[in-house]
Amino acid sequence: MRLAPDTLPRRHRNKRTAFTLVELLVVIAIISILMALLVPAVQKAREAAARTQCTNNMKQLGLAVANFADADKYFPPSAVSNATTYWGAGSGYANLHGWGQFLLPYIEQTALANNYDWKQDWNAAANQSVVTMDLSVMLCPSAPWPRVDRGSGGANGAAPGTWAASPTDYTPLTRIAQGAIDAKNVTYKPDDINGIMVTNQKIRHKQITDGTSNTIVLGEDAGRPQRWRIGKYVADLPNTAAGWADRDNLIAPTGAKTDGSARNGPCPMNCTNDNELYSFHTGGVCVAFADGSVHFIFNTITLNTVAALITRAGGEVIPSLD
Repeated sequence: MRLAPDTLPRRHRNKRTAFTLVELLVVIAIISILMALLVPAVQKAREAAARTQCTNNMKQLGLAVANFADADKYFPPSAVSNATTYWGAGSGYANLHGWGQFLLPYIEQTALANNYDWKQDWNAAANQSVVTMDLSVMLCPSAPWPRVDRGSGGANGAAPGTWAASPTDYTPLTRIAQGAIDAKNVTYKPDDINGIMVTNQKIRHKQITDGTSNTIVLGEDAGRPQRWRIGKYVADLPNTAAGWADRDNLIAPTGAKTDGSARNGPCPMNCTNDNELYSFHTGGVCVAFADGSVHFIFNTITLNTVAALITRAGGEVIPSLD
């Protein structure tokens, strides 16, 4: 027989159906603690995924450099600024070209390669459709967004000469700068301060006496044309001739001040992206070697070791990166 509600025993009529305030606060506190533990784990996982993608990008570019060298019997230049010096008189090519154009056929960008006109400078109107194309392989996922703020011309309007260009987070390391040696940031004098991808030069394998597995061809200098110091945004580079000179897609590191305020210092990386090795990863940067291998080199590396890894014929003893 079913009892009416008013005839139920007292223990059933007094059963609670909600949290007390204290219990609710305890639950909120537990959830807050769990969230505090979860958020860093999620961020760490995202950075790990971004670094993996960045490594894959560097691998593709490093292999593209190596494949170019195998096909043409010399490595691509960091840039061309004089067609006669690079190709010889009567080549018919224009004077100004970047390093990325040389690699397009080797990174599955045949259509862009076919549309690029070598008889006109890279910033000519005819080449705008090629040089303004953002390519994911050229961009580190950890670097800042939105991309339009970093585009050459981007949010600052048209560049001098009304041309524009897409950004890249990767760059050839053309040499260790003489200024690093003069300032004694690098405490030895290598036999040759030059790297492998050098402006207007066709470097062959036999010239890499330090070995392709010991010599960096590409590294990260991420975030340009914005200026970053120790993970903090500083400013956009001005839309002037001087500002554009700082957007070059090649670097010759000198080391930087430890606070990133200037170059010529002991910091080997991640202090400033002003023509120095710089990434948005924790603890180091990704670099590609001439043999196509990729390594993550840590902030604890010395500037002397970085210099030794940049030079192709410095004659240095290279310590293990492991």
